[in-house]
Amino acid sequence: AFRFGAGGTRNHLISNRDMVFNAHSAAVTGSPLFYWRRNPNRFDESSFADLMRLTDAGSLIVFGGVGINTTSPGYPLEVSSAGDTQVGLRSDTTGGRVWTLQSSNGQAGGTSAGSFQIVDRTSGQSRLAITSAGQVAINATDPLGFTFSVNGSASKPGGGSWSLYSDARLKRDIRPLQGTLDRLLALRGVTFEYVDPEAIHELPGTRIGMVAQEVETVFPDWVSEGPDGYRRLTMRGFEALAVEALRDLRREKDDEISALKSALETQRAEIAALRAAIDRLSADRAERSDRWQR
Repeated sequence: AFRFGAGGTRNHLISNRDMVFNAHSAAVTGSPLFYWRRNPNRFDESSFADLMRLTDAGSLIVFGGVGINTTSPGYPLEVSSAGDTQVGLRSDTTGGRVWTLQSSNGQAGGTSAGSFQIVDRTSGQSRLAITSAGQVAINATDPLGFTFSVNGSASKPGGGSWSLYSDARLKRDIRPLQGTLDRLLALRGVTFEYVDPEAIHELPGTRIGMVAQEVETVFPDWVSEGPDGYRRLTMRGFEALAVEALRDLRREKDDEISALKSALETQRAEIAALRAAIDRLSADRAERSDRWQR
């Protein structure tokens, strides 16, 4: 049922006229070293259907998709598993770092709603997790309800800022802020420690900040509630508040200086009037003294 022809350009192995294993055939574009084709009509070139090729450059090309633990892959590569679905990667063959790409809900002793994770199996840590809702966690398995969460420090190359739309053409009902200094002074800064900093991806030890419940009474739009029921603080528009608060301070200072100048001018006028009165009294006294002497 099998035949192998040596030599020439068509070295092939045929099984029941269905499958052809052929080495270096000029009939295939690119002259691959090896290819696997289905041919129900044996050597009729027009009826060949390519299944797999191995090129001269060492690339493996599979047509129709590869299924692992599935007989009907719906994607170029599909891995099916009753539990966690994982694809493993190793940096080398001598005990190098091991990574897995996986679709699962639990990893490294923790539980998350991650639909996809990149896991460092050498250290047992998830380096990237993406939930089914599109939330992303870096260096953690749970983004804690945020769209993007980083467990650790983060930086922006060049020290750039996060940008938002601010064009006047995109805004309406623009009005100046009022009483910003008083509102900012109504806030209270405190020191504190988190009860369980690791659970919420925060730093341990003494921290400086504010209490969300207190801030909510002054700036309610700064405070939101997460899916866990705990309040979160986002200082929206703080730059604008700081600018207007400085303007309030400048206005108060200018008013005080103006009042002091006005008071000073009044005192100067009073002093000049007193000096004039004293001069008149002195002149009258001198005149009386002359008359008495005469």
